[in-house]
Amino acid sequence: MKKLLLSLLFSWLLLLCASQVNAQPANTQPKEKTRRFLLKYMAEIDSSQGDSKEVILRGIEMVANATVNDWISQYHAAFYNAVIGVNKKDTASANKMLDKAASFIKRADSLQKDESEIVLLQAMINGMRIRVNPALGEKLGFAVMNDYEKRRS
Repeated sequence: MKKLLLSLLFSWLLLLCASQVNAQPANTQPKEKTRRFLLKYMAEIDSSQGDSKEVILRGIEMVANATVNDWISQYHAAFYNAVIGVNKKDTASANKMLDKAASFIKRADSLQKDESEIVLLQAMINGMRIRVNPALGEKLGFAVMNDYEKRRS
């Protein structure tokens, strides 16, 4: 009887410990591995040229899509989509990449509200949209200025 009670108590403690480990929020995933991948891709993309930047960008997007609860990976995917997209000669592909950047930065904003880097990148993306299509200046110019003012205060 004593052994039965001890084994039940031990089993109960084991279950309690397991439930506590599994109850940790999803955003406590090992972020160090994510950061290492991001740093690797960022170093490669900064030193690459031409079409190879887009290949490396796919790696950054893969990291962002794998870690949807990490605002920093979403931010970097948005940043590099915007920077590469604005340099496209074709307006349609530039707009496509800027749209993708906007979706990543929207995800980052939902995870980390009013983060100054996110607000500035949103303004930068809208400014890039104006650069690609100057006719949008009338529509987006005010939003860009509001984002910059929001960051100042």
